Formats: sequence, C-alpha cells, structure tokens
Amino acid sequence: MSVSYGVFTIARQDIIDLSRAIARCIPSNFMTERGTPVRIAVQGSYQSGKKIVADYGRSEIFGIGDERLKFGGDAAHANIITSAFNAQSALTSYGHDEHDEYVYGACGEQMYEVSFINLAWVGGFSKAIPQKSSDADKLAAHLAQRSYGGIAYLHNCVDFITHPDISVHIESESFAADIDGKQYHCCDVSSAIEDACNTDKHEILPEWCRFVRVTVHNEALDERGGISEMLKTAFGCVDASKLPANVFTFFSEDDVLDKKSQFPLRKEYTHMLR
Repeated sequence: MSVSYGVFTIARQDIIDLSRAIARCIPSNFMTERGTPVRIAVQGSYQSGKKIVADYGRSEIFGIGDERLKFGGDAAHANIITSAFNAQSALTSYGHDEHDEYVYGACGEQMYEVSFINLAWVGGFSKAIPQKSSDADKLAAHLAQRSYGGIAYLHNCVDFITHPDISVHIESESFAADIDGKQYHCCDVSSAIEDACNTDKHEILPEWCRFVRVTVHNEALDERGGISEMLKTAFGCVDASKLPANVFTFFSEDDVLDKKSQFPLRKEYTHMLR
C-alpha cells in the first residue's frame, strides 16, 4: 500500500533538492519503454513552485547545470536545446514553453525523453495537443507525441486521469487534504511554520514556506528506487496519515504540539524548532 509522506520546507532550494532527488532515484530500467514513461503528477497551490519539479527533474536526468536550465523557444518552438545547453550530449526539444515541453537525448547508451504538460491550460499547446479538449484527451495526445522512454511530468490534473507512478503536492497557502481517511485543514502554511520555529533566533521568510506531500503509487518503482526511504532519511518526511491534526494549525497554549519530535520540518532546519 502506498504511503503519503509529508514535510514542511522553507526555501526554494528545498523544492529543487527534492525534485532532483526524486528523479535521481528512478532506475534506468523504468525509463526504457516509449509507451510507459514514469508518470509524475504535480498539484498544489497557485504559484507555489510546481514547475520546479519538472524543470529540475529534467535537469537531473540530463545532467544540466542550473544556469542552463530554462526551456527556451524561438518562433517555431523547435530544436532549440543543443549541445551548448548540455556539454554531455546534444538534446532536442519542441513544444510550447510552460504548456507542453519535450526534451530528448542520449544519456550514455540510452535515449531518454523528459516531457511536461500543464493540463490546466485550455489552449496554447503545440499543434499535436487538441485545443479545448478534455484532460484525458490532452494527456493521451501528449503521451502519443513522445518518442522515447523516460519521465512525463503531468501538472494540475486529478490522479484518476493521470494514473501517476508518483504524485507531488506543493501547498503554499491554506489547504485541505484527505490522507488515508484522515481529514486535515491548514489555515496557512507559513504561519504554521513560524509558530513551530523559534523566530526570535531564526528568520523565516514566508515567501517560500511550503508543505510538500509525495506519494509513490508504483510499489515496484519504490522498491527498486528507494524513493520512500530517501524521503524519510534525506528530507525528514513522515507518514502524513500519522501526523497529529494540529500540526497544520496555530498552536494554542492548552494543546501544544511537541514540535521537536512531531513537526515534520526538513531535517537540516530542525534546529530552528522551538
């Protein structure tokens, strides 16, 4: 049974590190078949940094430095990522920036493709994606356009349509969640983090405070790639279904959370907890 792992983060770099780590965990033999790319579904708050997951996951697969990360495009949106983009191999790209993006190239002896689609858009996709169609039709068209095995990042669509191997939720505001039948409601992510941390000694910048939840639905992928273990050991993620409900709220004096043992802040920040 898949487990949802959750953690609070406080910096943009945290999302970058997590995105790279997830991509790094995916075994090569799960990225060989064109028809069955690893599906990573990403949802969450508006402007919470969801695109980071696809951008830096792609950079990890192809060994792209951060300074060369941007998916660029000319008027034709075609063939604009070249060997200058990646010193290790020539990459080919096509699609529309922020709508549907496709990048493929050689990694050693294997050809990989990393694609991205934001299913929330009604139009603006490359010509292979039907305009104003259902999410299921847009997704099918996107997957059909791929040429190689690899990873497909599928943003802003419900899991029963995307059928993801991995799902990532990034919350930056208030949110509600049903995790294994347990209802949670967070009034405000940054306020929850600020209340849990000693702000007299440590500065918390609300701009990048997040609650991130990762679920690996593909048990074979998790077993081979060790993704759940990475989430727990490297990031301090915990089983979200076992979190006390008040971990997401402002803590009252008569119901104080044991923050150091129960508040799931990324490991490198735990010294900041009260």
